[in-house]
Amino acid sequence: MLKSPLIDVQRLRVLTKMYELRSVKAVAIALQRSPGMVSKTISKLKEQLADPLFVPTKNGFEPSLYVEQNIRHVYQILESYEKIQISQFDPELTDETILIYAPALFWEHFGSRLYDLLKQAAPNAKFSFRMWGAEARDAILRGEGHVGIHIYEEDVPQSLYQEKIGSDKIVVYTRHDHPASSIEELQDYPLAITRTSGWNDQRYQVVERLQAMGLDIDVSVESEYSGVCEELVMQGDHFAMKLGRGIGPQHKVFPLKGVDLQFDYVVSCRRSRKDSPAMQWFTGIIKEMLS
Repeated sequence: MLKSPLIDVQRLRVLTKMYELRSVKAVAIALQRSPGMVSKTISKLKEQLADPLFVPTKNGFEPSLYVEQNIRHVYQILESYEKIQISQFDPELTDETILIYAPALFWEHFGSRLYDLLKQAAPNAKFSFRMWGAEARDAILRGEGHVGIHIYEEDVPQSLYQEKIGSDKIVVYTRHDHPASSIEELQDYPLAITRTSGWNDQRYQVVERLQAMGLDIDVSVESEYSGVCEELVMQGDHFAMKLGRGIGPQHKVFPLKGVDLQFDYVVSCRRSRKDSPAMQWFTGIIKEMLS
């Protein structure tokens, strides 16, 4: 398909996204560019390849015959380019933006520490910290994100690699001077819970475990922002749950006899990248931070 060896790889990424999504706006959102930049890139490719590439219709842009006949070659070029980039990674020299997905609770407790470690090792790189979820997982599988950090998931595509990097524990807590003195007494108080994509957005497993102990506990308020739950705890009689690493002297923890709320963190990426120098470097930093 390529009539010139000078076509920029980034333009080819725009071409494949346009082929998949058939919408300038959708491509702009997917690649985090402006619609104007996407249109300009497509126009340059049209001129360079001497083909209309995409024909506007009432249902969006349809690829030309030229694109249909040759798009697989573009995918092959991008796949080969990615393999070259993976094998040449050097954290001290890279100036790319490293895109990392993780749950809100992870960013709350480890975000600044992780940034410090990454920046020390890769001083010229930029970093983008985003929320983990189904869309993030799909982005990684499409090659649009570098790595995810989340709780181990059983039901994931075979092409998503997961490696255990550490463990943590969820604790039930209140403010330090809360009137309740046992987990049983907490049944009389409201529960505020943080709803985190990729963790408990389908079901509150910790609450289910407490209910299995015979405790009459129900969620009074849920929030996607952990700061809201923390404020309710510190300014009233709510109780909540958080990572054990986040407990301080202002908090009171309630032991749970016979209930293990420990879970495993994993780092995930496209399976084709699991042995890459970039992935090995990143995994090493995460393990160091969590050790």
